[in-house]
Amino acid sequence: MGNEVCITKRVAAEFCVAASRHAANATGNAANSVLEGTQAAYEATKGRIDIARAAKQMLDDGGEGVKQTLLAKNDSKNATTKDRQTCSRLSETIAAYDVSVGTIEAALVFRDADHWNSSDEWNRFERLAAEYKARAALMQTEISNLQSVPDPPDISAIEEDAISLLLTRMNLFGTDAKEPMVPSEVSDNTPSQNSDDSTAASASVSEATASSTAPASAAATAEVGLVQRARESAQAARQAANEWVETAEEGKKMASEGGEAMIAKLVAKKASVDSTSMDQNALTHMASVCEAYEKAVQSIRAAEELKSRDDTSEPSVMLTLATNYQTRMEDIRRVLKMLTSVPENTGLSSSEQDALVYSSWKNTLGY
Repeated sequence: MGNEVCITKRVAAEFCVAASRHAANATGNAANSVLEGTQAAYEATKGRIDIARAAKQMLDDGGEGVKQTLLAKNDSKNATTKDRQTCSRLSETIAAYDVSVGTIEAALVFRDADHWNSSDEWNRFERLAAEYKARAALMQTEISNLQSVPDPPDISAIEEDAISLLLTRMNLFGTDAKEPMVPSEVSDNTPSQNSDDSTAASASVSEATASSTAPASAAATAEVGLVQRARESAQAARQAANEWVETAEEGKKMASEGGEAMIAKLVAKKASVDSTSMDQNALTHMASVCEAYEKAVQSIRAAEELKSRDDTSEPSVMLTLATNYQTRMEDIRRVLKMLTSVPENTGLSSSEQDALVYSSWKNTLGY
């Protein structure tokens, strides 16, 4: 019995020692993890500060040539970034035209049942469906010529910071991007200073006198004007609300009495408006891409002109990019010329929009 007790005590003691060692190891590991995390954060912060300092030094010591090169890289990056959306916008427009054609064809099924429309309107629907098909096919063909977007310039982390600093300075201090010199302090005993102080004091007294003699009714007049404007605003809001109610009632009647044929027509009209709107937005985007590339090319050429005339090295990578950007710009402009005329749409009145909203609401609630 005594031996068993001794063995039990020895086992318990060994367990306590092992548990203590495990706890110590766990504590040490946790402490090491904290130290490693702190060290990593310190290194990251120090590296970030070093980059920022190097960027400021680059900008301060580089002169006009460095500044223009940074601007050229930034303009080039902006142009290529914007260009990456060109093909996706065209693809989305093609999909929208496909949807529009489908809704028009679905609406044409109710040609004989829809007493809201004349035969001229249905003929117009058929014509627009054909135009949308042709427009989508043309866009699909032109997309294949615009797949390859030029590469942006290589921009280091230091250059990224330098560009941000340069743009900030240009926004604050103008195109010179130089911080203004702090004017030297003028002694308080300077005669001109004392004269200026006296003049300012006299002006302040005159202004105070003029203010005290202002008509007492000025505040009341301002209050009356404020109340009048508030009443006019409230009246305009009530009138707009009444007009909306009338329009909404008309839309509700249109959807209720027109039935499935009317809703099919309105869905087709909305798809027509949406697809042509996307088309116009895509063309506007492409025009802005061309402008961005043109700006980038001009910036690159300006940077190259600032290089030393004694520089006999090979043409820079930026000049090669400028050539690529010029070619890309010409390609996009050619496609723009092919896609200049956006097809017309069916239009969609306010009452027709309300009819669609009413129909959607009914379907959602299961009426």
